[in-house]
Amino acid sequence: MIRLAKAFIFSAILAVSFASPPPAAAFVQLYDNTTANFPGQGSDHVAVTGPLYDSFSTGSSSVDMVELLISLSNGGVPTGSFTINLYADSSTKPGALLATFGTFNDDVFGIATGFDLLGASVPQTLALAANTRYWIGLLDNGQSNIAWSHAPDASGTGVAGEFWANSPGGVLTVNANSDAATPFQMLVDGTTISVPEPSTWAMVLLGFAGLGFVSYRRTQRAALA
Repeated sequence: MIRLAKAFIFSAILAVSFASPPPAAAFVQLYDNTTANFPGQGSDHVAVTGPLYDSFSTGSSSVDMVELLISLSNGGVPTGSFTINLYADSSTKPGALLATFGTFNDDVFGIATGFDLLGASVPQTLALAANTRYWIGLLDNGQSNIAWSHAPDASGTGVAGEFWANSPGGVLTVNANSDAATPFQMLVDGTTISVPEPSTWAMVLLGFAGLGFVSYRRTQRAALA
């Protein structure tokens, strides 16, 4: 009887293990206002009103950031360089520097003056905490002609409730995203790890508890023999 019970419980554990594949990475889009209106209506030059910033937030799960696209133009003859960074949030404004996506020469776009989406290289393990706001920042490294376009509406994914900021005259000015206060255009994608359902863990724990009980019964019978 004990052997039969052990075989049943062991089979149940194996069934749960094979029926429950390992956690898979699920795609999640955190922010995108590049699709409906591209390029946007107007832009800010990083050397004139920069540094420039756009905020985005994560949801209820932690996320590994995997893609960043921002809408830029060199605004004329390329003469300088610029840097793209990730910042923590500090009371609804850019805070501590968390990561640098890269430093680029203005001629990354050649001599074109139209807007294009620049894909920044995301560090391999850039983990973002759940329910947290972050900022993408564009900085002038000296005489950059780069301009960041802004969108004519705030209806894109993750745009509502976020903020953008520029620094006219060297003074940081933060604005809430709206159709009137148009945010800069960017796209932020990530992946999140899906975890097994609580019922799956419950079945596995029940199986191990059953094995423990069978072992206990066998020990008790051996002691009485």
